[in-house]
Amino acid sequence: MVGARLAISVLPDDVWVVRGKAETAHLVGHYLIDSPGYFLVGCCLGMSFVVIGMNLGQVGPALAAIFDGAFSADGVAGVGLTAASFQTTFDWFRYPLALAVLMFAVSTMISWSYYGLKGWTYLFGEGATNEMIYKIMFCVFVVIGCSIGFSAVIDFSDAAIFAMGIFNIIGLYFLMPVVKEELNKFLAKVESGEFKRYR
Repeated sequence: MVGARLAISVLPDDVWVVRGKAETAHLVGHYLIDSPGYFLVGCCLGMSFVVIGMNLGQVGPALAAIFDGAFSADGVAGVGLTAASFQTTFDWFRYPLALAVLMFAVSTMISWSYYGLKGWTYLFGEGATNEMIYKIMFCVFVVIGCSIGFSAVIDFSDAAIFAMGIFNIIGLYFLMPVVKEELNKFLAKVESGEFKRYR
């Protein structure tokens, strides 16, 4: 399941924060260059199938477990499930996994704080006082999140992401003609030789 969480969370948060902040004259080209990130999302999702399949004995029940919501095997779930799966082959894997989980947690906090700050300043205006209010609130919620149950934090964050996704998908449908037009303009410039090619 760590693979599925990585696929859904890490790449959009950490990689795409950089992409959204970039300043470029050719935004479509910038996004085309970053498109291999979707391949990595697929790899992470595939890893989650392997992890669950190793514990359940075969891939068929692994797919059923993912789609039915039964993300545990023998009473082990989450990172513990990942550690148990890989320790069947590599006993030492718990140490790099602990480091990966720590890096995942820290990078997610950094990227979500950035997203939240941008939304906060959009709603309430920029300024040192407004930013400080948000940062204090964010730190308070980090402490609250560390002191309540993990499943409650995951359930809340999943619900919040789902709610945000609804409005993003609606916006995508409205912006689809604009994106198509920009892509066609960019590809026409590439075909005409306006951009220097490096090989």
